[in-house]
Amino acid sequence: MEQRRLDREDHGDLLSMLMHAQDEDGAMMSNEQLRDEVMTLFLAGHETTANTLSWTFYLLTQHPEAESKLMRELEQVLNGQAPSFRHFPQLVYTQSIVKEAMRLYPPVWLISREPLEDVQLEQYVLPAGCEIALSQWVMHRHPDYFPEPRSFIPDRWTPEFEEALPAYVYFPFGAGPRMCIGNNFAMLEATLLLAGVLQQYRIVYDSAKPVAPEPSITLRPKPGVPVRVVRRRE
Repeated sequence: MEQRRLDREDHGDLLSMLMHAQDEDGAMMSNEQLRDEVMTLFLAGHETTANTLSWTFYLLTQHPEAESKLMRELEQVLNGQAPSFRHFPQLVYTQSIVKEAMRLYPPVWLISREPLEDVQLEQYVLPAGCEIALSQWVMHRHPDYFPEPRSFIPDRWTPEFEEALPAYVYFPFGAGPRMCIGNNFAMLEATLLLAGVLQQYRIVYDSAKPVAPEPSITLRPKPGVPVRVVRRRE
């Protein structure tokens, strides 16, 4: 950051974009703000996708019928080719698996907001400045919106089902004006990575010890997901 401040050039990357950003009064970010923004984007762009795929692989090892259906889609859509952007719209069931994995194990399980003014919600008053916790984990498992909420059912994700979901019921990427700016890319990335790995390898869960959610900033599998990776036959 200090080097960039000295040369003042636009290097065409994320750091330059953040360093040239200005508020309405012309103020620019301090080094501390820049560091926080860059680390937030790094965390959001790396760890959340890794956690999503870890949980997805784990769930598929527990549901061989879903994996078999996924493999049939990969064979039909990819026809032996490496998955790419043009395949994404056709990988419908693969996307449904990722959505269902994020429903059961949202990469971010809790977010917070602060009201700018007092808010009356039925008999409750939320004073301005208080911290409100909004939990994806809780909402994604609400039986009013998700039948058999604890079950892994990728087939539930039909266009009709998604359209009928009320706003802010399913929000793995957050919601509102501060929704994750990389949500579409993350969905594309996770789908193509899942397709690419399973096209070449079979993932076998390799432990009798159950995996448990570790609710840190992100929802990690504890103690990790031990697996054996077996190359599929040509």
